[in-house]
Amino acid sequence: MKHLALSLISFVLLTPVASFASDDAAIARLLSRVDQSNEPMPATGVFAIDRVENIKSRTVQFLTPAEKAIFGLDGSALAFANYRDHGHFYIAYIPDFRVDEQNTPLSASAIVDEVRAIGDHWEEKTSPDLAAVEVHTYLRFLFKSGRGVKLVYDQTTNSKVPASAPSIDSAVLSIEAIRPKSQPEANFLPYSLAFDFALGHLFYSSFDRSKGEESDPGRIVSEDTLDLSGAESRFPLLHRPHEALLFGAIQASNDLGRSITYNVVTDNCTNDLFRLVDRSIVTTTGFNKDLFVKGVKTASDANIVSGVQALRKLAAQKNIQIPPEVDAELVKACNGYLSNELVEGARNSSDPRQYFTWLPIFVNAHFTARGLL
Repeated sequence: MKHLALSLISFVLLTPVASFASDDAAIARLLSRVDQSNEPMPATGVFAIDRVENIKSRTVQFLTPAEKAIFGLDGSALAFANYRDHGHFYIAYIPDFRVDEQNTPLSASAIVDEVRAIGDHWEEKTSPDLAAVEVHTYLRFLFKSGRGVKLVYDQTTNSKVPASAPSIDSAVLSIEAIRPKSQPEANFLPYSLAFDFALGHLFYSSFDRSKGEESDPGRIVSEDTLDLSGAESRFPLLHRPHEALLFGAIQASNDLGRSITYNVVTDNCTNDLFRLVDRSIVTTTGFNKDLFVKGVKTASDANIVSGVQALRKLAAQKNIQIPPEVDAELVKACNGYLSNELVEGARNSSDPRQYFTWLPIFVNAHFTARGLL
């Protein structure tokens, strides 16, 4: 009996330790799966032999039901890795949002209060000649009180987040050019005119986005609340466009990863953003071409020609070869502006939803045509 009692005591004492060790191993496997440390830069670019930077720019990755269980999360929770806040990456989830085993949405409460479109001009003060051809546009999600992103595990420090930690009430979806590991600060221009950078749909905290903007005194930031009163979800089981846009943003980050090649004209923060919007919601007015043309006319005084000329001059100075199809689009913008054909092009385009989405003067026109501004 004495030996049996000792055995039982040993079993009780050792079982939690074995369980914890098992969790550590599972967490290590998960963190290895999502760290995106060995992804190649685009083969088309000058950084082809390098790897994509992963210290700051990771895309979120959905958790499997088994991975959710590691952290005590329900298998139907909308949970993901690589959510960045205060410079750290986290395992996180969004309360009151349910998905199936394949992370297809099942239901969501009304957790998003507002969705805002942010315009971020980073060259306007320091390089006025580029103001007409550069803008970063992203979405900001403002959650209802206590309904935002909940952090579960700090991937950066390998530590659990206290369950009592408050939820994060604001997040962004920012589609960004991602640099190589060897040159994480490589200049956006003129490399972005070629096919040198990777592209990522990055979902992270508004705090981290704001800190980046505050550190650059040359930035000018504008903000518009999207009018979603005439919009509907494209996801059958999500009943509001607010949550549809939120899920569309997270899904794009997971599904596309960093596999797309960035280009300032063909795949960038604006045209890929409108593709995401059109995949996630539909407005009752559809795409109103008359409103689009009106928006283009209103903004047609922008100095597109000098901006495009400045871009091409930068490329020549840095020996960057602009791909022919990209240069053709730049020339088309100049010629269209000089001959007042931009407005007529907007009116007659066979694909107006993607018509010159890379030009700043068209961004608000695109939102307006969709009934969102």
